Amino acid sequence: MVRCLNCMKEYDEQYEVCPHCGFIRGTPPREAYHLHPGTLLYGRYVIGTVLGFGGFGITYRAWDSRLERQVAIKEFYPGGIVNRIPGERTVIVYTGNREDEFRKGKERFLTEARYMAKFNQHPNIVHVFEFFEENNTAYIAMEFLDGISYRQYIKEHWGRVNTDMAVSVVVCAARALADIHKLHIIHRDVSPDNIFICKGGTIKLIDFGAARFSSGETEKTLSIILKPGYAPPEQYRNKSKQGPWTDVYALGAVLYRSLTGEMPDESVNRVQKDNLKAPKEINPDIPEYLNDSIMRAMALNPELRFQSMGAFIKAIENTKKARSLEKEIARRKRLRLLGAAGTAVILCAGAVACVAVYRGKRQEAYGLKADLEFWIPEGNAGEAYREAIAAFNEYYQDIHIEIKEIPEDTYQETWENAGEKPDIFDSTGMDPEKLKAEAGSLTALGQKLHEKQYYFLEEIGGAESELYQIPLGFEMPVIYLNVGMEQEEGTPSRKEEIESWIRKGNFSMKEEDEALYENCLETLNLSGEQSPKMPSDFYSEETPVFLGTTEDYEEVQKRLTGRYEVVWPEEIWSGEAAPKARFSNELSISGQLSGEEKESAQEFIDYLVSERGQDILNVRGGAALPINRDMYEEYVGINGELEKEEAGINSLEILNWRGKESK
Repeated sequence: MVRCLNCMKEYDEQYEVCPHCGFIRGTPPREAYHLHPGTLLYGRYVIGTVLGFGGFGITYRAWDSRLERQVAIKEFYPGGIVNRIPGERTVIVYTGNREDEFRKGKERFLTEARYMAKFNQHPNIVHVFEFFEENNTAYIAMEFLDGISYRQYIKEHWGRVNTDMAVSVVVCAARALADIHKLHIIHRDVSPDNIFICKGGTIKLIDFGAARFSSGETEKTLSIILKPGYAPPEQYRNKSKQGPWTDVYALGAVLYRSLTGEMPDESVNRVQKDNLKAPKEINPDIPEYLNDSIMRAMALNPELRFQSMGAFIKAIENTKKARSLEKEIARRKRLRLLGAAGTAVILCAGAVACVAVYRGKRQEAYGLKADLEFWIPEGNAGEAYREAIAAFNEYYQDIHIEIKEIPEDTYQETWENAGEKPDIFDSTGMDPEKLKAEAGSLTALGQKLHEKQYYFLEEIGGAESELYQIPLGFEMPVIYLNVGMEQEEGTPSRKEEIESWIRKGNFSMKEEDEALYENCLETLNLSGEQSPKMPSDFYSEETPVFLGTTEDYEEVQKRLTGRYEVVWPEEIWSGEAAPKARFSNELSISGQLSGEEKESAQEFIDYLVSERGQDILNVRGGAALPINRDMYEEYVGINGELEKEEAGINSLEILNWRGKESK
């Protein structure tokens, strides 16, 4: 018996033609540079025929001889960078700059595989079994999907799909992307080709990460992986801000194509002249809410789109009303005019998009001129602040703000010894008496904060306090569990299990967080008796519990992907044993400022607590949890594990905040 290298079924070796699929044994590959059927990889995978190939890889059918199953093997083979002698296995990399380009690309290829392997339990993501290097390149072994691509499905249904089916497919793909986005991976190659309908109806998203290789490449190389009609304008630029909203555009285009039967105009052409017809103009049966949602998702301006897959799903399932693109654009224009006339200016990008909220602005405020110096500790969201400054300058072109980053371990000492204090500075954790002696009052700004827009107003604003700091975000305590470690004997409750580990000293904590959990540890009679381990012990799987904060979320997610669990302390400790929270990224201004400089500094801090500023700094920049309520909702829409009920947030006590004093 021999195995057919096309359908992977066995048949009598006396026949040269497979009786199951008609494949002729010994048939060479479609392209000379493809691996020949029968090639053995990694000592276990027998390569079959090619399933598909593109600018960055070749995907083969293969047979796993160890587990006796059919799989798909993806080979890293970037066109224009490598070549292969026909019939040979080893990849030849072009010399010069191409070698470094290939090396970096291969590293990203394997990194993507490593991340994707964490989602092997996700129903809508193709499963990755193994990844390895061989033949001077890299390979990913994935599950073999039996079915058809969504592109083929649309074609077989005469080019148009009914509303229920179209929404169902896109929602499945969106849920998969929402989870991938949590790891800061952007697909950037979403199209009907990369959505697969398996036999049985399961929807799978495939080919994750291919577009990541576009970073820093030339326009020519970039065009290899772009899908005309599905790629938003920012994907055509070498240097552009891309994020979940980039994939939102593509999924909106997929929905457009499947419901109308027409390919959307290419976005770069739309930038020159936007002739895109609304879906309802082509197919009158499309519901109004779905028509508005698609056009909103395909907005040329990224800020006008849904900023997360969660928001997009709510819109196309009609569980949350989305403003139409035309109404949103008109609203933005109208509110700009109101701002120029001296009323509150709200530049809104929609229900979930970036919104810059200004309260009681005067027309002359836009004519402010100042040169300001802004000090922050190194590594403290420097890039996010720079992006916020650039966005701020869209409105205040004559306010120039220069960031100075100072080593964190000498930051406060440098500030204290400075003869001339910076105009704006991060004052988190500074000595309150020294701060009040040098900082300018921010009381008026604190009093402007609207109670329904921001958390912890009783701490920040109010007429009975003199304010010296404005916090831009906050951190909440979180317990992280390594779910891969051995559980306690018996069947204790989660509370008993965690407390048992802590009593044994089998937990980790950062020194600066001990005060947050002081009441919790005292409840267990551990104060001064148990010395917590360092977070490195948690990451190296030597301790199963990490008493941390939301600040640690990205690191935990990165280093223990798929092997951790988030537990809120309130599920274990409450009442007098409840932990505390703390503000972060607290800003102050120099007490020496006056006139336009002082007003300009206050305008900048006001901008940073606005929705657009919070989106840049906290939602996209990940500096902290947004103190702005709407942007907090947006943040947890992306990082769903960190969602906390509003009542739970409002019950938190802020630890030792001394940014104000009684008058």
